[in-house]
Amino acid sequence: MSKASAVPTSDDTVISVPTENPTNQDMDATSDTSTQEGNASETPLVLPDDLQRIHDKLSTSSRLFYNKLSNEDRFEYLTSVRDVLRDETRIY
Repeated sequence: MSKASAVPTSDDTVISVPTENPTNQDMDATSDTSTQEGNASETPLVLPDDLQRIHDKLSTSSRLFYNKLSNEDRFEYLTSVRDVLRDETRIY
């Protein structure tokens, strides 16, 4: 079961976005340090301001999922979240 995304209501709102059914092991930040170390050796990802704001508001479970992605996948993930948030907050 995946989590639903939340629409931000203020600057301190945490964004919870859908993830791919995290298991308890995925949710444990200390369970897999090799993946985090592998991503740490990559070139740091520089994000545009709009994506950086989304990144800064990711919930803990979303951030754990995000940290396991490659830089290219991270960019796509944040872009997808931005697009979903735009659609959900659009005034018709």
